[in-house]
Amino acid sequence: MNLRERVGTHQRTAVAELLASALAEGYLDFAEFDRRTAATHRAVTVGHLFAQVGDLPHQFRWQPTPPVVASPPRPHGGTMAAVALALSVVSVPLAFCAGVGGLLAVPGVVLGALSLRNSGSHGVGLAAVLLGLVGTVLSLGLLAVYVLT
Repeated sequence: MNLRERVGTHQRTAVAELLASALAEGYLDFAEFDRRTAATHRAVTVGHLFAQVGDLPHQFRWQPTPPVVASPPRPHGGTMAAVALALSVVSVPLAFCAGVGGLLAVPGVVLGALSLRNSGSHGVGLAAVLLGLVGTVLSLGLLAVYVLT
């Protein structure tokens, strides 16, 4: 444990609560509680906080816990992959409606390819690209049949 590690509000509050409990149970008088609480609020490092509760009984000892760090924001690749897959899936049956499916298949392929860059949505993106290609090929094939006949 690094006694020179900086502390934040969460750690200072935890030590202040321990000091309040020690006061309530008679281990500290008001003057000592005030002095230690003021020092707790000025504390910069783990060592400063340990000094405020170090001589108190075990139930008032402070064990530093790392602050909860928010997870980084998730990229929107999952949403993009889902939209791409929806477009690609709808493009296949619409390909039989005079090739209209190709209008949805192309954006489905493009969005699916873009979503492949995000590792969390790789499978969905790949499925969107493949289905979009199927929708495109079907649409072009049926358009060719309509034009040639």
